Amino acid sequence: DCAPYRQALVYEKLLDEKGEAMHRSRGNAIWFDEAVEKMGADVMRWLYISQPIENNLLFGYGPAESVMRRLLQLWNVYAFFVTYANIDRFDPSAHRSDPVQRSFIDRWILSRLNSLTKGCREALDAFDGATVTGLAESFIDDLSTWWLRRSRRRFWKTEEDQDKTDAYLTLHEALVALSRLLAPLIPFLCESLYQNLVRSTDNQAPLSVHLTLYPESVTERIDTGLERKMDLVKEIIGLGRAARNKVNLKVRQPLREMILVGLTCSEQSIVKELADIILEELNIKSLRCEDRLLGLQQFLLLPNLPILGPRFGKRLPEIRSALQELDAEQALATLASGQSLRLELPEGPIELLAGDVLVQRHDQPGFAAEASGHCLLALETELDEGLRQEGFARELVHAIQNLRKEVGFQVEDTIRIYYQSDPSLAPIWQNFSAYLQRETLSEALLEGIPADAPAQELRIEEKGVRLYLERVTK
Repeated sequence: DCAPYRQALVYEKLLDEKGEAMHRSRGNAIWFDEAVEKMGADVMRWLYISQPIENNLLFGYGPAESVMRRLLQLWNVYAFFVTYANIDRFDPSAHRSDPVQRSFIDRWILSRLNSLTKGCREALDAFDGATVTGLAESFIDDLSTWWLRRSRRRFWKTEEDQDKTDAYLTLHEALVALSRLLAPLIPFLCESLYQNLVRSTDNQAPLSVHLTLYPESVTERIDTGLERKMDLVKEIIGLGRAARNKVNLKVRQPLREMILVGLTCSEQSIVKELADIILEELNIKSLRCEDRLLGLQQFLLLPNLPILGPRFGKRLPEIRSALQELDAEQALATLASGQSLRLELPEGPIELLAGDVLVQRHDQPGFAAEASGHCLLALETELDEGLRQEGFARELVHAIQNLRKEVGFQVEDTIRIYYQSDPSLAPIWQNFSAYLQRETLSEALLEGIPADAPAQELRIEEKGVRLYLERVTK
């Protein structure tokens, strides 16, 4: 004798993915049964919930594919945990670890997790599902592309040390929390995660994720300072990747040095504290911070014609000449501080603000630079023979890892590598043999291909390489 719900949220209209009304005659109508069969109920639910209630709902298989990719990202992280936990027979209920004592990256992702929990509770209390999906997608991306990518080697280690245990416990905690946080939104996927991650090792746990209490954040684990540090690191790494892309240098090619200009003293301290992460992510040997550009870029200051043209008309050539006579770096610093730039012209002085001036940047030869709002990053792009050889060795590892997958080897399989290659590559096989074996889980590098072996022909950096991988029987 009561309503089955307390509040209902509805969209005014359901339209196709282009924003047009659905009609059978137009051929853009999608029937519910067909949609569930093709995209799945969880994908459909996420597609609905992720769109703000005040807008019309746009529905179609294009947006559904985008949702599938996001949920697949979560599933792939879960599959990674299951794969390695099975290999190591890891039982999370049999281990304990103080989160405060874990590594920087573990404490960071746990802080992000508790921030996510806090945000999800607040958004759901306000019946704001779109904010929940946005927060969740951001966290899953951080978990997958940052925490897991940087933590993979911890799972690969053969020794069972505390660092490896911490990695397992951190990932398990994040996945279980996600299964409970997102259960109201994607109930079927979350139930699968919960049954395997929780019920399989703890028969005293609630029978279903939907019988558990909704998670609450642990305030003491939220470290906003830690999160800001990682945000700065991610910004710098993003600039570094953009600089590499500008000159077509893959991250697998190591470089000698990177230079950061314009960071505050506190930001420089963060960079020095977390330099190992930055250097490893960008594959750079060293970094340094500078207060000035030191000739890393040349600047050309130009008048912003749409703004200055109506104001100064025929005086624009004089303004252009005056701008080009200035010390460009000093002029930019003046504008960046919020001050106006004073130009002495024949008909009297004028003052320009930051929006009045356009800046053309040109990298000095041997450097690739990218800038954000408050920082400039420059990479030294000159390569010596040692850097070239190391870059080729990394490309070789990448090719072997791909070949392992193609021939169906398991992640834990040890192999032997048989090879034939261009004679010029002999120093790489010799100088980087330990690295090649460690990275590919190989017990031997053997020159020459066995008779009748199905070798694979590859071209790496325009060099011919033949490879045959043999599984080692234990």
